[in-house]
Amino acid sequence: MNATDTAAGATGGTAGPDRRERSGRDLRRELGFPGRVAVSWAMASGILTGGVFLAVLTLLDRASAFGLFLTSTALFLGGAAFGFAHGAVLGWMGRDEDMDGAAARQSLGLALMYVIPGLGVSWVAASLISQTVPARFVGGTLPLVGVGVAWLAGAALCAWALREGARALTNGVRRWEDTFVGSMLVIFTFVALLGLFLLDLPELWGTRLRVGTVGAVLLAGFVTTWLSGPAVTLPLWLARRMPGPRILSPPFPAGVRFFSGVGIGSLVGALLAGVAVWLVPSLSTAPALDLGTAPEILVLLSGARALIDELVFRLFFVTCVVWVFRRWHPLHPEEAVAGGVLAGVLMQLLAYMPGYLAQGLPDAGALFQQIAWLTVAPSIAMGLLFVWRGFPAALAGAFVFRLVVGGLGA
Repeated sequence: MNATDTAAGATGGTAGPDRRERSGRDLRRELGFPGRVAVSWAMASGILTGGVFLAVLTLLDRASAFGLFLTSTALFLGGAAFGFAHGAVLGWMGRDEDMDGAAARQSLGLALMYVIPGLGVSWVAASLISQTVPARFVGGTLPLVGVGVAWLAGAALCAWALREGARALTNGVRRWEDTFVGSMLVIFTFVALLGLFLLDLPELWGTRLRVGTVGAVLLAGFVTTWLSGPAVTLPLWLARRMPGPRILSPPFPAGVRFFSGVGIGSLVGALLAGVAVWLVPSLSTAPALDLGTAPEILVLLSGARALIDELVFRLFFVTCVVWVFRRWHPLHPEEAVAGGVLAGVLMQLLAYMPGYLAQGLPDAGALFQQIAWLTVAPSIAMGLLFVWRGFPAALAGAFVFRLVVGGLGA
């Protein structure tokens, strides 16, 4: 027996458990509540987008029954990823009070593994649900039974996701420090979206289906729930936990800073609007501008568009990017803030770029002038206002900018 064997024998009472611990046998296997929310929402979202949504489109003759398998899979993957991200955030913020952050992170880490077999099951259900119209035309017993079972399974998974999400939402609201401000902002966002959708009834993205009045109300509620709600709750939660030293202003400053921010933002918006009216060619073809409308409609549209833009591109993107940079990257506060502002500018530019390209200006110079003075310069200015004076300053600047351009540019 050599020295190594002797040492192993002498420590045999502890070598076994150490090996078991290193092998992972003692690690936690239970998924936990935040992970269940993420997994259930990923499965349910995949079914709703890749199955139910596609089945409804084919039933209404708004989508072709050919190539349903590939279309269903693509929609399923996109919806599942979207649902997992939302479920993870909701599960984290709505975890039980006796669960700390480390346990919640471990639960979400396990969810990344548990979701793989879960998505396999829900993908089968979504694929069969999308075949509802072909099954009706075939008319055989087996196809109809298969689609019927898939609908029942999809309904059960969606009910599970609804139950877990309702519990997480209840916990999150109970623990939310910004209940009044956040709730009012979500309500105003819904009103803004509803006004935009009712004035110009939209088409469902990627389809030829234009909604009616009832559809506009439902679509506004859907977008508020799935997009605007998280875009309000998450940055407000992160803003209270921003690592120091803090340069980014609180989203909603109080007292003098609030009113001075609104005044400064209004002045900046008016100055930028004057420059835009002076320098930008073909204002009438630029996207998201309301020229020549009645004054009351112009005020409504300017406020609605400004609220949506500043909510998404400033409150959400700037806050989240700065928090990530300050938390996970060795950047100075000034660098993190600059990165957050530029991220908001880039995302707003990407959002409006299809509208710019679709108008068909005669030369690239005119297009660049539009982009520079209607999107890039205001976006940078609103980002700096948000950093310096908070969300009300950026919102006032964006509102006045749109209002002046809409009034003078007609």
